[in-house]
Amino acid sequence: MGPSRPIITVFALSITKRSAATGRCFLKKIRLPTQKRLPNVLADEQIRRVLGCIESPIKSWLSLLYACGLRISEGMTLEIGAIDSAELTLRITGKGNKERRVPLPQPILDGLRRMWKTHHNRRWLFPNRAGTRPVTHDVLARTPAHAAGAAAIRRRVTPHMLRHSYATRLLEHGVDLRTIQSLPRRRPGSCSVTRASPPLSSTRI
Repeated sequence: MGPSRPIITVFALSITKRSAATGRCFLKKIRLPTQKRLPNVLADEQIRRVLGCIESPIKSWLSLLYACGLRISEGMTLEIGAIDSAELTLRITGKGNKERRVPLPQPILDGLRRMWKTHHNRRWLFPNRAGTRPVTHDVLARTPAHAAGAAAIRRRVTPHMLRHSYATRLLEHGVDLRTIQSLPRRRPGSCSVTRASPPLSSTRI
């Protein structure tokens, strides 16, 4: 009887794999999971200080992002027809052309009405100077960074931080994490959308 072949033991974290073609075992590299960074957020008081250093209409735009938890692109391309004043909701077209509705606090709606009177654009809520298309991303991105310096906040502040800060406020007010994670995917008519945001319904900026 010839010498026995060595036995290959496979543990829970296996480092071997058998080839379907040759039947031989070979080593397989195991990559460690990448560590995700926590999102950058601002305290509510910090956001109010930043907004206090900004003039309208960009102030209205940033206030809307924070109060409704919108993505930058969603806030940029908002049209007048997206506002439902009677129901106090905002119709948002997000990634993949998917539509959802989010609560629109009355103070934010009042601010948008005042801001609209400064340009009277028939289509865009936040138009460029020519009124032919939405305001550009560069203009919107630079403003909060400059305002943060004026507000004595020694951090790099971006519009996207407002969306993360919005989610943080909901968590602080006891909204379930799964509900918050599902908000961007909610469809029109979902009751959960309306119930998710009462903590911000009295936002006054």
